[in-house]
Amino acid sequence: MELGYFTLTDNPPDYGADRRDANQFLREVLDEGVLAEDLGFASVWLPEHHFGLFGCLPTPALYLANLAARTRRVKLAPGTVVLPINQPLRVAEEFLSLDLLSDGRAIFCAGRGYDHREYDGFGLSIAESRERFDEAFELVRRAFTEENLTCSAPVAA
Repeated sequence: MELGYFTLTDNPPDYGADRRDANQFLREVLDEGVLAEDLGFASVWLPEHHFGLFGCLPTPALYLANLAARTRRVKLAPGTVVLPINQPLRVAEEFLSLDLLSDGRAIFCAGRGYDHREYDGFGLSIAESRERFDEAFELVRRAFTEENLTCSAPVAA
């Protein structure tokens, strides 16, 4: 069995006086990812959350790239890219780049999300998340597997 390190980076306003400084918290999360490798964990999973409504890490690929530079063995994964609120080809490029920078240690994980407030913040409807996810995931899958991917029309975020 392999064990992985996963954090929600939960730090919502509801925590009141117990809410952490988000910048310091995210620095500590990176240090914990390095420690996870030192302790023999197989993977590190960092989430995507926006606007500080629950978690405080909006760009898992960026943080995982930092971990790639600070580690050598541990697999690096988002837990989870909220695909319907992202531009799918940009997501594919980011994670293909992470895989290159980490010498093949990237794992990709995507989902629809669950917090309508994140959708609202991007001017999107969570009611459309299934359709948006299906379309976006197909584009990401193609970008990961097709050598010469071309798109005939702009891809909406």
